[in-house]
Amino acid sequence: MYKPGEACISLFQFWNKATKRMEFKRRPFIIIGVTGQNDYIVLPISRVTIEADRDAHYDYPLSKEGFILLNLSENSFIRIHKPTTIHEGQISKIITDFSSNYPNSYLEIMSLYEEFQRHIVNNSI
Repeated sequence: MYKPGEACISLFQFWNKATKRMEFKRRPFIIIGVTGQNDYIVLPISRVTIEADRDAHYDYPLSKEGFILLNLSENSFIRIHKPTTIHEGQISKIITDFSSNYPNSYLEIMSLYEEFQRHIVNNSI
């Protein structure tokens, strides 16, 4: 069983513009919740190479030097506005306990996630 705050690796499906089809790639993510039924709510970690695709407020920057335990190959972002649910069978390994090793960043991320969820609910009523 995994727990909130752990950074892990999983297979994620994505649309490949070059091949014009769905493909899979290994992607790091942060677990932020456990739903029961062996499912986890996660926030993906991505490079977001096209600056116009970045969200200035909800893409949390991670420098490869500042977050060395994540083993990032490039500076990346936690995509707070792109939560998804995955089954534990999709998780291939734990990278690090992000919440213990980077507690201030984890609290900032969770605060932004809470803000994002409130924004969604408030704009849906």
